[in-house]
Amino acid sequence: MESKMETILQIRKSIVLSCLIHHHASSFIHTENCKVSTLSNAAFWCIAKEADLTLELLRRGARPCDDYLIDQGINIRMCALSLMKYTLNNSVAASAAMSGMSKEAEMMCGWMGENRKLLDFYDDLIPEVLVDSRKVRYRTLDVMVKMLEESVAGGGHNIDEIASTTGGSILDVLNTHNQKIQDGRKNKRKRDKEDVLGKLWGWERLLPLSGEVEWSDYCKYLEKYYNVNAVSFITDVVQIDTTAGSSLAAAVAKRCLKMEEELVSEWKTRQCGRIFCFSAIAFVCIIEEADLTCELLKHGAEPINDIIEQSSVIRMCALGLVNIKGDQSIASAAAMVGMAKEARRMSDWIKRENKLITFNLSDPHVLEEVRLIRARTLDAMIRILLESYFPSKMQDGALAIE
Repeated sequence: MESKMETILQIRKSIVLSCLIHHHASSFIHTENCKVSTLSNAAFWCIAKEADLTLELLRRGARPCDDYLIDQGINIRMCALSLMKYTLNNSVAASAAMSGMSKEAEMMCGWMGENRKLLDFYDDLIPEVLVDSRKVRYRTLDVMVKMLEESVAGGGHNIDEIASTTGGSILDVLNTHNQKIQDGRKNKRKRDKEDVLGKLWGWERLLPLSGEVEWSDYCKYLEKYYNVNAVSFITDVVQIDTTAGSSLAAAVAKRCLKMEEELVSEWKTRQCGRIFCFSAIAFVCIIEEADLTCELLKHGAEPINDIIEQSSVIRMCALGLVNIKGDQSIASAAAMVGMAKEARRMSDWIKRENKLITFNLSDPHVLEEVRLIRARTLDAMIRILLESYFPSKMQDGALAIE
């Protein structure tokens, strides 16, 4: 029950955030003639990439209540939305942080797409670059949050505390560069720290802040990172959605809107179907069949009655379909909804007429239709069950249902 409630809260939190992002992006598009900053471009693109990552995780089977990246993605999108109103001197640094975050999200999405499986950090076969990416995202989110704290404090917040509160050091993130850093210090003690970061890590990916780097130096690094990556970043954005006469800022905001709409749609599907309702539908089908059997027995039916025997098979089949996954889960749920409706229709008739169904000429024609629907639907349910548990046999035709 706790896991279910956590999932519901996670879904609701993401949907509420999507509504806020949608409202802001729509307002931004309608007022695009206003002064546009690189910060808003970076923020919208960061939000879009995080939404894309969340979608990929969900489609690969991630559980919203216990997947770290999904929860982190919600916080990153929330932070990026808030940073759009960031007006202090470090707006370029904030843009760089969000641009770097976008690249990490895109890399994770690309890996899942290429390998066709969920990104699981407990898997020993996960490339080291993705393990590093997780650390980069964690530290960069911390920097983004601290920037917001500075903004709220109106510049009075001691931003230099970031270096000590993020914990660890560059060595924690870049174990492979440990010796290079140590050797560099021996050879040249007064080296430009910002330049060291760029040379050792490269400019393609964002290096997270460490306790050994002062905030002012890190901001300089962020500004250089953004300058180095600005052209490729803008090119990436321009390719997505620009139309004749449409500005870059509007294109990015529209892409952000599109991704949030897709994410809300996916969350709603899971909230109303894939996570909870499939198993619930199976049990409702079983309940309706049990109720039908009870009514038949109360009105004099023998245990070997055709409807009772059929109902017993339906209940067993529904029980087998509870844990069906993938595309077949929707088909099985639809079949069980239909079956439950027909069972209730028969039960209601027996209760209303206070007599047993015999399928003779005196019974309404609708009951004959119900019998036909139930027989065909049961065939469909059994086929889904066989295809799920014995797919190779079904392909060979050995278990095909005629």
